[in-house]
Amino acid sequence: MHRRVVQISWWHRGLMLAAILIGVFAWGFWLGRVSTPQQAEVRTLQQDASKKKATVKKAAPALAVSTNEAAQTDLDATLSKLDFSGTAVIIKNGAIVASRASGLADAAANRPNTLDTMFQIDSLQKSLTAGLLVQQINAGKLAFTSRLGQFYQRFAQSPITVADMLHMASGLAIKGVLTPTYVDDTQLVAANLGALADRPNLRGTFVYTPVNYLLLAGLGEQLSGQSYEAQFKQRYIDGLKLTHTQMAYALDHRLPIATGYKDAAYKTPQAPTTDRMHAELGTGQVYMSVTDLYRTERALVTGQLTGASRNQLYQPGYRYSGGFYIHSDYYRTNGVGYGFYDTFRITPDGQNAVVLFSNVQDKSMPALGDAVTRLMQRYCLPQAGTAKQASGGATQQAAGGTRTGTATGGTKVGGTKVGGVTTGGTKTGNTGTGGTATGQTGTGTAAAVNQ
Repeated sequence: MHRRVVQISWWHRGLMLAAILIGVFAWGFWLGRVSTPQQAEVRTLQQDASKKKATVKKAAPALAVSTNEAAQTDLDATLSKLDFSGTAVIIKNGAIVASRASGLADAAANRPNTLDTMFQIDSLQKSLTAGLLVQQINAGKLAFTSRLGQFYQRFAQSPITVADMLHMASGLAIKGVLTPTYVDDTQLVAANLGALADRPNLRGTFVYTPVNYLLLAGLGEQLSGQSYEAQFKQRYIDGLKLTHTQMAYALDHRLPIATGYKDAAYKTPQAPTTDRMHAELGTGQVYMSVTDLYRTERALVTGQLTGASRNQLYQPGYRYSGGFYIHSDYYRTNGVGYGFYDTFRITPDGQNAVVLFSNVQDKSMPALGDAVTRLMQRYCLPQAGTAKQASGGATQQAAGGTRTGTATGGTKVGGTKVGGVTTGGTKTGNTGTGGTATGQTGTGTAAAVNQ
């Protein structure tokens, strides 16, 4: 039998090969569609993103706004005349009745100041340090009458109490801001303890000396077992849901942070070192917006955060206590340094306040301080417009140990003022000059222009 041999032409062979290749490709494509993990991976990423969003901290509710046209016009006119660079708000019954943001937060970037701009608050931080310390008092670990020597061996035989430190009446002083290479807070506090001058003759007399609050910050670290920064974050940033508050040595420059200048033309930007900002432990190392500061101070003075210790912390009859100058109808605090000037007034019920932050530290500071006092009296106090107390500009400038002090007017200072240091035991009168007075000359007290 003869088999018939079928001849397959090259054309048919090519067609068959193409069919086979198409089939293999189709099979692979179908298999990939079935077995690929791409869809599951996308779903996983979406789920993770959803979880991340769920853990994002919510900001505190925005302050209510209830514009008072007279207050707004007054604020604008007053600050415009002073070529003000910064942010200011007037708060009445817990609502913003007037606000102003003007000038540049960063001249190099041509970025303007806004209500959210964060400024170095300098010595305003001392009131927040006092607020952290009373957490330990309320926990029973400490008392206002506790002796400093219980926590710092150098003062084992000293009668200095926690209250003396809060009133800046301890008699302790240190020359300048001690700025060692930063290792940790414990080392920083130890370095300050070694450099301190103890002046028993001034014990019980108010002398503005920031190292009092640095030592209190160190004491709080001992008792809490936490760093000052950790306490600050837990109690204020997280506890009050603050979104525009950070430590000066760890700034996130994606946020609206102001640069400080020594002149209104923005020609002298200031850039303090990280070591210097750490050296201001508890006394001037925080950036905040005006509304974050108000929320925090309100929580302190109303007792929300100070609890049972509130009345002792802001005790009438003392010129200074808990980081504030104590007036009969409001509390006042000021901060100056590193190209910034900050001043703040608040009523004891926390409902009325004036906050002014400037990123220009120049000769306009006394006038700005006077303006804030006048605005406070006019729009925030029951005797609006009567100028019952003239507290002055509350500025200081470091120059070889000489600092510009404060004209207090109408508050008990515990002594007659002599060269900026109180001695004796008389009470100041009710005649505030509304300006500044030189004070603490030659005492060698610290913290560059922070009062």
